[in-house]
Amino acid sequence: MNLARKLFALALALLGLGALLWPAPPTTAVLVAARDLPPGVALAPGDVRVVEAPLGLAPDGAVAADVVVGRALVSAARAGEPLTDARLTGVDPDAATVAVRFDPVTAGLLRTGGRVDVVGVGGGFGAGGFGAGGLGAGGPGSAGLDANEPGASGSGPPGTGWAGPEARVLARDAVVVALREEAVVLLMPRDLAAVVAAEALGQEVGLTLRSN
Repeated sequence: MNLARKLFALALALLGLGALLWPAPPTTAVLVAARDLPPGVALAPGDVRVVEAPLGLAPDGAVAADVVVGRALVSAARAGEPLTDARLTGVDPDAATVAVRFDPVTAGLLRTGGRVDVVGVGGGFGAGGFGAGGLGAGGPGSAGLDANEPGASGSGPPGTGWAGPEARVLARDAVVVALREEAVVLLMPRDLAAVVAAEALGQEVGLTLRSN
C-alpha cells in the first residue's frame, strides 16, 4: 500500500515537472473591446485592451491600440471581441450625442449599440403606453413609428398608449452609446440631436426599440 502511494506521488511530481518544462504555445497580442462598444463613436484608450491569444486564433487584420484611438466602429462590438481593420471607420463629423432621461426600470431593455427611435410625447401617454420617458410597450423588436403610420401622431389606435395630439418621431435609428443611472446617451445626426435636446428640456420623450 505504501509503495503504491509512493509511486502515485512520484507520478504526480513528474507530471508537474513536465508541465513546467513543456514550452508554452506561441502567442500574439490581440486588441479587444474592453466593454460593449457602440458604432459611430470615437474610441478612447480605455475602450480597448490587449490580450495574448494563440497564434492560430489571432484574427487577420489585427490592429494596434494607437491605430483605433480616435476612429469609430462600423458596428457594435461586445466586450472581449477582437478588433480588426475591417471594423474601423472614420468618425462622422455631422453626428452628435445627446442624453435622454428614461425610466430606470426599463434599463434592461436597452443595450449599448442598440438602435431606438426618439418620440416626442406631446400631451402624454395613456395607461397602456409609455412610462415617464420610458420605452414603448412593444418591447424588444418593436419597430419605431413611421410618420405615415397610425400612431405616429394624434391619439393613435386603441392600445398604443398615445394620448396626446402632438406625439411625433423626433429622430429615427439613434444608436445607444451609453447607459447612465437615469439617462441614455444616444448618437444621431447633429441637427436632430439639437431638436431632441430642446424637446427633452420642456417635456418627456419616449423611446421605441428597433428590430434592426
